[in-house]
Amino acid sequence: MTLQQPVESNGSRSFGGLWLLALLVSCVAVMLSAYFQLFGPRGFVMFGIVGFLLGAAGWVVAQKLFLPANPRGLTDLWPGAGRLDKPTAWAANILGLIAGISIVTMLLSARLDGVTSGGFPVFAAREKYELENHGRKTIVSPARYLTIGASFVLGWHSLAVYFSVSAIRIFMFGGRGLETTANNKPSQMG
Repeated sequence: MTLQQPVESNGSRSFGGLWLLALLVSCVAVMLSAYFQLFGPRGFVMFGIVGFLLGAAGWVVAQKLFLPANPRGLTDLWPGAGRLDKPTAWAANILGLIAGISIVTMLLSARLDGVTSGGFPVFAAREKYELENHGRKTIVSPARYLTIGASFVLGWHSLAVYFSVSAIRIFMFGGRGLETTANNKPSQMG
């Protein structure tokens, strides 16, 4: 029985590992932001904004800086991570689907009458349920207001987590992470 020699990491791989950690934190921050924007308390919008920017930046960094130097990703450093290929591919695909459905739902419900007026949390009781479009306010039913508000929050935050999960896949699986997410079918680990 021979022992496998440990794979040495270079600076680029350490860089990828740090980005992985940052992206995982960003996923948690964005999910917390979504909860707080739907149910309260107020004041946690910055979690979502920072998480979205971090996810988008992570996706660009993964593609432009990390992938050319590490086409196989970090899985040869962490061989057991290969088991996460299918679950993370499905998670990315489901997040993309949720984001798309939510944004379409919001647009169809709003019908150019504007966005929810009154801030967050979306499900807080209000005296009037109003949409606002460039200073013009339209009173709507609570159901329509909640549909527009909740679909906006869900779509925006799903898109933010999608960016992070897609970047995580590139850091972990290299080019395979990019291909399997784009093709909507997880690859077979061999």
